[in-house]
Amino acid sequence: MKAAAATRVFTLILTWVCCALPAQAALQLIDTVNLRERQAQPLDANVLKLHGAAVDTTRNLVYVAGIVSSNLGVLDGASETWTRNYDTGISGFALKNLEVDSVAQRLYVYDTAGNTLRGIDLASGAVIGPVAAPMTLAKPAADTRRGLVYMVQSSSPAFNAYNGGDLSLSYSTDAMGTGVAQVIWDERSDSIYALDAGTQGQLRIYKFDPNARAIAGTITLTLGPNQRPRKMAYDANGQRFFVVIGTQVLAVSAAGSLLGQMPLPQEQDTQDISYDPDRNEVAVLVIDMPGNGTQAESGNHLLVFNAATNAQVRDLALARKAHTLNYNSANHRYYLPESDASTVWSVSGGGTDSRGLRLGDSAEMVALAHGGENVYITSRLGGSYLMEWRASTSSLQTFSAGFWPIPMRVSDSGNELYVLNAWDSTLSIYDLSAGRSLSATIPIGLVDGTTDRLPDLAIDSTRQRAYAAYPEFGQIAVVDLAQQTALTPLTVPGFEGGDTGGGPGQLQVRVVPASGRLFAYWQPARHLTVWDVSGTTPALLLDRQLNGMPTIGASFDQLFVDEGKNRVYAGPMELDGSTGLPTGRMLGSGERVIGLDENANVLWTSGTEIVNGVSTDVVARLNRDTLAELEAMTRGASPSVMSTQYAFDASRASGFMPPTGKRRCYGSTTLPPPYRHA
Repeated sequence: MKAAAATRVFTLILTWVCCALPAQAALQLIDTVNLRERQAQPLDANVLKLHGAAVDTTRNLVYVAGIVSSNLGVLDGASETWTRNYDTGISGFALKNLEVDSVAQRLYVYDTAGNTLRGIDLASGAVIGPVAAPMTLAKPAADTRRGLVYMVQSSSPAFNAYNGGDLSLSYSTDAMGTGVAQVIWDERSDSIYALDAGTQGQLRIYKFDPNARAIAGTITLTLGPNQRPRKMAYDANGQRFFVVIGTQVLAVSAAGSLLGQMPLPQEQDTQDISYDPDRNEVAVLVIDMPGNGTQAESGNHLLVFNAATNAQVRDLALARKAHTLNYNSANHRYYLPESDASTVWSVSGGGTDSRGLRLGDSAEMVALAHGGENVYITSRLGGSYLMEWRASTSSLQTFSAGFWPIPMRVSDSGNELYVLNAWDSTLSIYDLSAGRSLSATIPIGLVDGTTDRLPDLAIDSTRQRAYAAYPEFGQIAVVDLAQQTALTPLTVPGFEGGDTGGGPGQLQVRVVPASGRLFAYWQPARHLTVWDVSGTTPALLLDRQLNGMPTIGASFDQLFVDEGKNRVYAGPMELDGSTGLPTGRMLGSGERVIGLDENANVLWTSGTEIVNGVSTDVVARLNRDTLAELEAMTRGASPSVMSTQYAFDASRASGFMPPTGKRRCYGSTTLPPPYRHA
């Protein structure tokens, strides 16, 4: 490497980390740029993959938790701005169900992954617990009169009451059986209503007296032989229950009489139900079921019914995958957390209007243009938008393409940015020759993506083709970039499609321009398929297992093309760029190639190693000819939820790394030496 050369590695998971390599010196991390702070958002308030929510109608606050974040956000219902956050102390991937006690000022957090219950003192932020709790997906119910929180499960003891102050068990009972799926504490009647969802052909709602700790009555209604209740909402003023049963909502009186029926669409699945006492309306959150080629549920609607006439008055389309519905009587709005956009939808009572309130940001892939001057980052889970960071001015701009903009690639010239909008199944092309302008958005010829099986994208600038590999379809879409039209997609022989597990790297693609070969690597199966795409019609050349491939973690960009050597690297394995056959050589260090410095004849690699018992990210430089390690640098603990991604700029011998890991991305502001904020 030339004496004046400097290597920059930018770590982004909401921070960029710059790494310098002076002549004869080890790799050194020297700089960071906090992308959340650049958008006037604190890093430790980042909340991703939203699900659980609770409403404090007394203070007009909405609490929202993320599945992959230990923090939760607090929305001020008056201004609809995010005002603060709380740390739940729950790490890793965990669905969290929330309930708030507005009198005691406590928030209860149930961790469905660890089966633990926590309380948060909302005045101090102190965490109570955790304590072991029932295994359940049911939301806790707060009794503000007694300071208790109730939980149910499908095994004995089925009903459990915990003291809110220390979460000690107050009492438990099996009096209502083991089929209870939901409990509601009604302040007006000081009663607990429990929905039994365990018996087909019968609706049963128990009225439980918390003073006598005994059943005070049972509401029953005969259903069809294969019907069972799922969820319910309660009208305290009218003493009515609205119960979801199959493709209808039944309105049932406290005496057990059927008051009316509200039909639901056959092609949609019910997610949640709520009652609006201010407008006397019932709102049902539904989602479109798979159909017409799609592989998973996607596309929400809020159906609103007049509770007096049972007539539907609104069908509001919004969100892609929202699962919970919460009504706030303090400002007369519904709140729906959307898990795959880190956005909470605010909907007016009656469902007449909606707006998205973004809570989280993510940094999941990075691409470089113009010698590393333009750095592009995609925030898929964090609001479906992109960022452009200018190195010379350290300025940040945001822009939008389509839904789930991932992955993205830059053309060989650096003048085009290609963004695959994964859940729109479109390709957006930006002209970077003078600024950044949208040139086209092209349908790729596949139905909309709907699963977490993330696609991949390869650009063949020589032949003006784009290849988008979708694991859920087992197909590779082909786009003619010159004509801006979709061509016949390639079917990957033997590849299992469908909604069968999420994450990146399941089907990755790259093109070798000189030989006109399209490589498709099935990372989990360690399988390789190669086509000759040099002519007008692709021809299958190779379809085989890669024996000897070691087990490595799922990640984007595990295919790398060294065009000058006519080599392709699938993970750590070297392949011939024309035949696709293994050369018999493996990388001397690292799990994948992330960059090539031709002037120094060096390959850059990344991987993970166990250091002092901790899985640690490692970046290394290898001799391009021998694949032997020249030097390596540890970067700290590996992300626990999403793997670190990299990009390398050969013109500056610079690298950019967006770590999407939990330690920094999801709430921690601790940056190990020698990091410093820019």
